[in-house]
Amino acid sequence: MEASPQRTVAKMMRTCRALRDNGARIVLGGGASLRTEDHVLSFVQFLRADPTSRIQHLRDLDIGCGELPRCTADELLWLITSPLLALDSLALRKADSLLKSNISPSELTSDGDLNVLVTALAQLTTVRHLKVSQCDNQACTLVRTICSPLKTISVHFPSDGPRNGDEAESRNPILLLAKHSATLEEISGSHFAMLQPHIIYDEVFPCVRRLSASYDAVWCHRTRAHVHAFPNLTHLRLSFADRGHVGVYHDTFPTTRALRRRIWNRESLDAVTPRPAWKKLEELRGAVTDVLALGMASHVPMLRLVGMVMPRAFRHVSTILEDLLPTGLAIAVAGALTFQERMGTLLSGPAAQQIRELELEVVFSAAEGDMDIHAVLVRSFFMTLSRRRKETVLMATLPTR
Repeated sequence: MEASPQRTVAKMMRTCRALRDNGARIVLGGGASLRTEDHVLSFVQFLRADPTSRIQHLRDLDIGCGELPRCTADELLWLITSPLLALDSLALRKADSLLKSNISPSELTSDGDLNVLVTALAQLTTVRHLKVSQCDNQACTLVRTICSPLKTISVHFPSDGPRNGDEAESRNPILLLAKHSATLEEISGSHFAMLQPHIIYDEVFPCVRRLSASYDAVWCHRTRAHVHAFPNLTHLRLSFADRGHVGVYHDTFPTTRALRRRIWNRESLDAVTPRPAWKKLEELRGAVTDVLALGMASHVPMLRLVGMVMPRAFRHVSTILEDLLPTGLAIAVAGALTFQERMGTLLSGPAAQQIRELELEVVFSAAEGDMDIHAVLVRSFFMTLSRRRKETVLMATLPTR
């Protein structure tokens, strides 16, 4: 066997020393994603090999596995309770089943307490970004009680919806996140719910700038309560979805119910003088029916309509423009014929005269493939804009079929 040159051996020794000293930092710098029981076991085994120099480098942990057998859950508990752990970001993707994992008796176990993982996770103090999917009662307990000063949180409930008023209020983000009201800056989630139509909650989240949430179609949100709880929003998206149903073109909330919600929300806002409004709001995003249901009547600089706008929805778009008086509009139109017949009329109407920035997408159907695109875009549309001096068209996208 031939020995390597001394210089080569010296370089290899320096490399191995560097990897030993900095390898954990490099490996863990991108975070850890645990999707199976084997992932948990092998990852904890890696950390146990040199816990004092490895655990401290773990900042992002994404746990995607469900209920774990006791031996594996014990290993996960060892990691979570390590005094060297300083997580910045934590994601629990199957929280409902993961938190059912049975743990061996320990100092964290109290009489009749089978949710030791909840107790351990709630004692974390360094997490800034938390994501919880498939949130059930135990996961809600964790969200309500975790000791970390959260900056962002994303909570996703099952799509089947609350069965009663108590379950609805347990999904109310204003109550659920009350402990973190002083530190949160961004909230997102799905299938939230709200019970009381006229209650204004005491909790205020002064630092929240972005809110993106979908609400149960039955136990839906109340605009006035949200204006009070999140007064300094700059970006807002509130949507509504029927349970287990997603409509065509993102029309996720039936128009009749959207109009009814609009009346309720508008009456509640009008009952207060001056009318509550988001004074710092820069952008509102949502489907036509989502925005319609908010019942807002205050200026929003940028309105982004989600999903393609069908012919029957244009009258509601006009109503929304009258309510919000946006200076920017992003809109996608379904079909060249709809574009020709409705868009020019919309932009020529009094409700659109303040618009100065337009992001437009026209989606041609297969049946319209032989149409003269130049004629549709230029003759039918830009001639209309030419009569409006300050209008700016930023985008006109024609997706390929």
